[in-house]
Amino acid sequence: MKYLFFSLFLFLLVQISYAQSNVLVEFKYLELTNTQANKDVIRDNYINAELISDSIIINQNNSYLNSHFYFELARAYKINDEYGMWAFSLLRQHILFPNDSLHNAGIKLFAEACIRLNISKSDAEKLYKVGDKANGYNLFSERLALLISLSIDLYDKDVDIVLLRYIYQYRKLGHKLSFKVNQWDFLTEIDLCKNKKRRVIEANANKNSSLWEVDDLKLQKRVLMRAENHYSKTKAQIEADFYLEKYQELDLNIFNKVQVMFRKLF
Repeated sequence: MKYLFFSLFLFLLVQISYAQSNVLVEFKYLELTNTQANKDVIRDNYINAELISDSIIINQNNSYLNSHFYFELARAYKINDEYGMWAFSLLRQHILFPNDSLHNAGIKLFAEACIRLNISKSDAEKLYKVGDKANGYNLFSERLALLISLSIDLYDKDVDIVLLRYIYQYRKLGHKLSFKVNQWDFLTEIDLCKNKKRRVIEANANKNSSLWEVDDLKLQKRVLMRAENHYSKTKAQIEADFYLEKYQELDLNIFNKVQVMFRKLF
């Protein structure tokens, strides 16, 4: 048993060392390519950099090096005007791996990216400041939950793809998502457009109702029909019928009623 324990400990040590070696190599590569500012080379490396990032998230690695890795990754996205991933990488650094030495430069770069995402400088600074809460979190899962919740507010399609992976990992760890994140996940699954998704989430900021509910009747109709359409296409007929029934419970005009008849026929 003693030898088994020692072997297991040695295996884990090697795995951690290997993972950190990969982060170090990628960090140095990002530094080099960012200095050279070759856009094509930098773009070609995004996939590898995000694989390294995923390994950090999955392994819940809390190394100090990770803060510098994400900062350099943000700079790499900046060079190619990838505004969403640029801002997101700064949030990953700030929330998951807080580093006082990067704070001032980080908030400036974050605001710069957000302005290009049509988020005002003041709103960007407020968002970044909320991320300061991570300093009081001991658990990686708490910081990951905060990152997911705040990153939703970027409303960027490339960021959304990564967030779906993070949400999967968070759930896999046995944690429950907040209402906001659950609603975002639902609206993303049914492929509601960005502007309508933002309106629904902002309208329900202080509520804990059903995922599809919103006070704006016209918008609620849109959400329900989008859900019905999505589940019909994906052959989830029980779900599709559920949302069509919810739609029929609303105050429908003549056009809406004809729409329901059409959906039932086809």
